[in-house]
Amino acid sequence: MKQLFFLLTLVFSVQLAVAQAPTRRCHVCQSFKKATEFSGNSFTCKACAQKAASSSRRPTKVNKWKDAEPFSDGLAIVKDANDKYGFIDKTGKVVIPCQWKHAESFREGLAIVIDANGKYGFIDKTGKVVIPCQWKSAWGFSEGLAKVEDANGKYGFIDKTGKVVSPCQWKSAWGFSEGLAIVEDANYKYGFIDKTGKVVIPCQWKSAWGFSEGLARVEDANGKYGYIDKTGKVVSPCQWEWAELNQNFHEGLAIVKDANGKYGFIDKTGNVVIPCQWRDARAFQEGLARVEDANYKWGFIDKTGKVVILGQWYFADSFSEGLARIRDANGKYGFIDKTGKVVIPCQWGYADDFTEGLAIVKDANGKYGFIDKTGKVVK
Repeated sequence: MKQLFFLLTLVFSVQLAVAQAPTRRCHVCQSFKKATEFSGNSFTCKACAQKAASSSRRPTKVNKWKDAEPFSDGLAIVKDANDKYGFIDKTGKVVIPCQWKHAESFREGLAIVIDANGKYGFIDKTGKVVIPCQWKSAWGFSEGLAKVEDANGKYGFIDKTGKVVSPCQWKSAWGFSEGLAIVEDANYKYGFIDKTGKVVIPCQWKSAWGFSEGLARVEDANGKYGYIDKTGKVVSPCQWEWAELNQNFHEGLAIVKDANGKYGFIDKTGNVVIPCQWRDARAFQEGLARVEDANYKWGFIDKTGKVVILGQWYFADSFSEGLARIRDANGKYGFIDKTGKVVIPCQWGYADDFTEGLAIVKDANGKYGFIDKTGKVVK
């Protein structure tokens, strides 16, 4: 009887210890589980680890392309074994043969191609050359016009028939945004022209960025940054340090960098709405902005500055079509949703953002293919 009582007491003690075991958050399913449900020092619970292992053992289609670019206007660039570029549709069918020295994604129905002589032109979605390969360089169409460089190294703009609508006279230029384009004059000063080529904001700035949500970022002679409207009026004084990428307004807010090298966000009146406290930051997309904390880990904040996805990733990109790509400690890429849940495990050597429902991935053999939002290789 004493032995039975001892055994029952031992079983009860073990059960109690398990029930009171400390809990940890699984970085995949984001749920709190008992420490006994994890393996070793991993932050992935056993259930998620087994699911990922099972998924990785499933046979998948073999990626075949030497290189690829995201889908745009329903087509994606691919590079074959002979280093020639062409286009596939979303079924994986080659619709424009791999015959070009290089190609750029379709924009507004046309794509840049480079011929064997290194000249730039444009094709339509049937592969027909609609603007002959005659330019020293060219950029994709934006608001009906494309920037081109002539044989003298000067920049201007053409329309979709190939007609020059703004003469090649500028030292440099950028594509149209909200009806205006940046140009650089012979004195290395920046201003803006309209679609007729008329200068509407004089070339007076040390540098400038395209208009976004009615405002454009400019740099003054002292190397400080602020914002102007389309009349050229300064609406947010030039007082900020260099803010790296995505300088302009997105979803009503813009990144700024203070004198201490910290990043925050301002509104269109120039008021700081999210204090400069982050080591790095990127623009808001789909309601969230990615930020880097003092531990060099990336997470996400909302427009109040609240952290909604904890900084835990060695790299995180902005959300695109509801998912954001992340990179783990092993250098592998996967995707999370807006709750921070890993929905496509970190198993790829490289991955690009989702566009038009598909994302480029690179496998262990260095070949490129496409996955859908379930993580399935589709072509």
